[in-house]
Amino acid sequence: FGKQINQELLKIETETTLVNISGFICKPEGARKTYGEQFFFANKRFMKHPYFHKAVTEAYQNLLPADAIPSYFIYLETDPANIDINIHPTKTEIKFENERAIWQILMAAVRESLGRFNITPSIDFDVDVPFDMPVIGIQDKISAPPKIKIDPNYNPFKSNSSYKRDSFIEKFEKENVSHWHELYPDNNNETMDSQTVHIAESARKIFQIRNKYIACPVKSGIMFIDQRRAHERILFEKFMDILKNKISTSQSCLFPIGLTLNPADYLIVKDLEENLNAIGFVIFFDDAHTTITISGYPSSIASSDIQDTMEILIEEFKSTNVDYSEKINEKIATAMASAAAIPYGKVLSAQELENIFDSLFACASPNYTPKGKIITLIVTIEELDKRFQ
Repeated sequence: FGKQINQELLKIETETTLVNISGFICKPEGARKTYGEQFFFANKRFMKHPYFHKAVTEAYQNLLPADAIPSYFIYLETDPANIDINIHPTKTEIKFENERAIWQILMAAVRESLGRFNITPSIDFDVDVPFDMPVIGIQDKISAPPKIKIDPNYNPFKSNSSYKRDSFIEKFEKENVSHWHELYPDNNNETMDSQTVHIAESARKIFQIRNKYIACPVKSGIMFIDQRRAHERILFEKFMDILKNKISTSQSCLFPIGLTLNPADYLIVKDLEENLNAIGFVIFFDDAHTTITISGYPSSIASSDIQDTMEILIEEFKSTNVDYSEKINEKIATAMASAAAIPYGKVLSAQELENIFDSLFACASPNYTPKGKIITLIVTIEELDKRFQ
């Protein structure tokens, strides 16, 4: 796992009448988006245990992003009579007699280790620290109260009020939906032909909802777009075009980025070297087969996303048994799009909303993400009418 991992590990150790737990867990900053550094041992024998894995991840709650996976090397010692190893043909999955109790002990042990090494914030009230408090001068004691402008003529209930006209509801009400050109063929919400997309440019109104969805009135109702999934589809087709035509744009890293990988992950990246070069990565491999150095990356992704992109890419190939030569470009484009897509919660400007809208419906398949998740849906006027009955 490389020398760097020594600096990322924390010791874990606890003894109970039911089970003794020892080993190492990683610091939160050492967590990655790819599996491969998660190991359980029962009485010194390797095992897989999704239930106990959940106990470890629960202990890291609020310390890791949702898609980050902590590394751990955990040994459990217990009475062999309390273990059943015959529940799986390979004998790697084990059943414990008191799994729920062990789950609680394991989670507590991981949390205790994180707390003991001051990973979680703490305040030491026993240390007498002198605080140098500034003395407020006489001239600073009295501050002028803030001035607030009040419009005495404002009436929120007056129909012609400018305040109401600027509201979302007023904007929606003013739209004459009967004049909108339809985005979908009539009575068909399941398929969409990009050639049928027509909309009055001067009247189009696009809104962002909770920084997650894009909404736009259409003739038959309201269309909703998942902003992250839409961006995934746009990027996927862009990366596929780059790989197909072998025309990529790369930008150099201000400082080369070194990533230490376990041997299996290192080989995956090495096998993908030619394809990654084609998409814009510039990667150097060390002789020890443990570290890669990235000095260039595709211009379509941000420099801050390079490590996440590489980890998602590795996990994409590690999680399936498909031969690399089969649809390799699709898998690379899918991983790249997933890593570089805009996150939920991002506030989009009016121009960004327009760009996503137009780029999505210029795609060959605007309905679904590369992994088949739905991107768009329409709530029809008929459905809204039923809701208000």
